[in-house]
Amino acid sequence: MMIQGIRTIFVRTIFVGFHCWQGAPLEVKFLRNEHRHRFFVEVEFGVSTVDRDIEYFVALSWVDRAIENLYAESGFRMGGKSCESICDELAAELVYEMKLNSLKSVAVFEDGENGSKLYIGE
Repeated sequence: MMIQGIRTIFVRTIFVGFHCWQGAPLEVKFLRNEHRHRFFVEVEFGVSTVDRDIEYFVALSWVDRAIENLYAESGFRMGGKSCESICDELAAELVYEMKLNSLKSVAVFEDGENGSKLYIGE
């Protein structure tokens, strides 16, 4: 017997990038300078069967390509972009540029610790 519910898959990847936060409070003023992070990304796609509508390796290639499209030209220097804005940009790249209508969420974490998650169509 198959349980009814909302079925999704997710893929994870990591990229190294540089950003800063010009408006950082005094307690963390070092964040105003450009600094390096390992950005951990998790992207979730909706599927309709247990046989997986989207293969993991294919989905991962979509996400890696979207990241390359957005940030490779700048050397992964993203200026003042936050995890929240990276989520927005990745979602837009996946939905509008790559025409993926099964996107459910995009999460971006700095160094695998703190981050942001954007739920699509919720």
